[in-house]
Amino acid sequence: MAAQFKRLALQLDTLAVFRNLLETPVLKSLRTLLAALEGASAPAAAYAYAEVYYALREAGAAGVGAYLDKTLKYTETPFARAVMEGAADTSFLSAAARDMAVLSDLSQLTCAQIKRHIISLPEAEFADVLDTLPEWETGGLPSFDALVSFYRQHGAGPLALYKAFVWTGGGLVPVDAPDPIRFEEMVGYEWQRQAVLDNTRAFVRGSAVNNVLLYGDSGTGKSATVKSMLNVEEFENLALIEVSKQGLAGLPALLELLSRRPRRFILFIDDLTFEPGDPDYSALKILLEGSLRERPRNVALYVTSNRRQLVKRNFSDQDDMTGGETVQEKTSLADRFGIRLPFFSLNQEDYLATVTELVRQAGIRMDADKLKKEALQWALEHGARTPRTARQFVDELIAGQGAARMRPEKRRSNEEVI
Repeated sequence: MAAQFKRLALQLDTLAVFRNLLETPVLKSLRTLLAALEGASAPAAAYAYAEVYYALREAGAAGVGAYLDKTLKYTETPFARAVMEGAADTSFLSAAARDMAVLSDLSQLTCAQIKRHIISLPEAEFADVLDTLPEWETGGLPSFDALVSFYRQHGAGPLALYKAFVWTGGGLVPVDAPDPIRFEEMVGYEWQRQAVLDNTRAFVRGSAVNNVLLYGDSGTGKSATVKSMLNVEEFENLALIEVSKQGLAGLPALLELLSRRPRRFILFIDDLTFEPGDPDYSALKILLEGSLRERPRNVALYVTSNRRQLVKRNFSDQDDMTGGETVQEKTSLADRFGIRLPFFSLNQEDYLATVTELVRQAGIRMDADKLKKEALQWALEHGARTPRTARQFVDELIAGQGAARMRPEKRRSNEEVI
């Protein structure tokens, strides 16, 4: 048995493609354990065993195989990049396959085997204590072919692990908990939202698609429409990157980072408006028009704005000798979006229909006339008839009903289910 551990330790030491794993706490503790199993005392081996268990749990893994699976997929390595870019030659693939075989043997090593050997070592005076050492799961490491397939389909590193990021120009910051809003839960603006869904579906399938501009009044669901794309089940390989206005100047670096990756990325710029002479205007214009280098096919741009033309116009534009050219330049930016979708405040009928649907979804029971009166009063007090206003009104109803349930009252017989 000692020879088996010694052989596995040597194999680990000679990992060639996935050597980065040797610097992780889990693999370091496993290497220490294997060394202790070669002939050290039982207490020293038991100590090393406990260190492995702790390192696994600290990493959130139930076993060695599960830990290696996540680490290999979501750590970017030269091999992962080579596979993503189709540049992994036969020698590289063979070396990686050899490393995976070693890691598979490591993941198949059972805790029962290890504990039996520890009990056989010198100074194993308290076998009952050693026998109660906790165990981690065995197996769980996918095949080498499965790993390669994952790289080709999803990529590697954080860009394969997370679905949402924020880009400020200095790097990508992962978003652990993206907005959970779902497309099917949204109400109103059906044809506009369907246009976004159809464009995104074609994009995820690999087609060249249009950039999208969603413009109109605040609170109409422009941003929510874009964010809901992340929660469409068939868009598993889609990621959303929110780009701040300050990050526009760094767009070339971002595009370089995203190019040659198998995943599809929507660059999302929310509530965008340019002041006259704003230098960031040129960065967006280059992205829309393209420069000498073609924009990656796996990147699309979705922008929301309260302004149709994106660039604020001054009266001086008209007075300028070249005012026609100035105005044309400013209005042409929006025209560079292949899809332009209006989102304006609702009329009274559509607003009430939106409230009614949200009330139905919430399971609220309320007299129809009372609902209409209170919904219109809420819109009047809040200065807008928008889906956001309707949602806030229904949230207030939900809160009120929650309070009412704490004070049970007899239900009126003429209540109607809305």
